[in-house]
Amino acid sequence: LPPEALEASPRPHVHRVRRRDGGWAWMETTARPLHDASGVLWEIQTDSRDVSERIRAECERAALGRVTAAGAEGTPFARVAELAAREA
Repeated sequence: LPPEALEASPRPHVHRVRRRDGGWAWMETTARPLHDASGVLWEIQTDSRDVSERIRAECERAALGRVTAAGAEGTPFARVAELAAREA
């Protein structure tokens, strides 16, 4: 995990992991340091969740935005259709 994952208020870290079936999944992991009474780090608690669907939806939305922008900029329809096919 990156160093910022151990901050007092850590930000989630998004990364890919290989699934048992050989495919890939996107995971979001947050790590929280736990200290003893004297302030010594004694444990790092982590929480992970599968965010593959969210990442897929974000990618689709970005692709749609690129195709829409190309159409709005006056790009010929054939070129917009080609971009859309490539993004799919």
